[in-house]
Amino acid sequence: MQQAEQLFTRVLTNVTNRWAATSGLLKTAQAGSALASTHIAQDNRQFVEAFLSDPGNDRLFGDKAGFVAWAGGADGLSANITREQLANFSHAVDAAALVFMHAALDAAVSDLCRVTALLAPGDWETFLEDQKVTLSQLKGTTYDALLAAKLETHLDALDRESLLKRVDRMFALCRPPKDFDPMRNYTFDRNRVDQIDRLRQRIVHGDDPFTPIADIPIQVEYMAKTAMFMMTLVNHRYKVKFNPLHTFTSLVGAKPSTPPASA
Repeated sequence: MQQAEQLFTRVLTNVTNRWAATSGLLKTAQAGSALASTHIAQDNRQFVEAFLSDPGNDRLFGDKAGFVAWAGGADGLSANITREQLANFSHAVDAAALVFMHAALDAAVSDLCRVTALLAPGDWETFLEDQKVTLSQLKGTTYDALLAAKLETHLDALDRESLLKRVDRMFALCRPPKDFDPMRNYTFDRNRVDQIDRLRQRIVHGDDPFTPIADIPIQVEYMAKTAMFMMTLVNHRYKVKFNPLHTFTSLVGAKPSTPPASA
């Protein structure tokens, strides 16, 4: 129980620390953007004036005067550049915040799978039925030892599966009642978790790095609360609890989770 309790405690510690850090990133970026906008605008104005006044750049324009007029002069051109830079900065911060918090949720679900395996390895037997066992593996070992080895291999593979597959596994193991609702102002929504996961994939793969993310602080909060909700599932089924004393001690023997190698 102690090893599982340590890992369970670490999940909460990691999630709350990442939530605080990510929320701080968003607030700092918002405040910093407002303060920096004037300096960015001044730098862009100087750049535009130098670019337009340099006769060496005339070869780039078929109608330089027409282009400058169309762009609203030096003021309009520099203002457009500034708006785009600030928008890209905001979108990049939002994307980073989503990826950071998603990583914490992803690791939390993997670690909680391991908590259940530590407490009740027999509950995982149904998921290991198709694994092959050779005669050489049976020599000089017990069923419990063989189960532990197969379970470890299975958990390593599960770490590389999608977040939703691991979430579904947690529900299958914990079997919450239909009226299970342990948290205020939170409702688990599988489709929403899937949408966030898909958005994270698009960001990581570079398919859509600068698309605005609606209500990113709310999205970050939802991911943090989803991780905590998964903790309540494990607590409900296996009675493991958070122990603050473990926050100040290192884990012994509990294998940390790793993010999936592929999206």
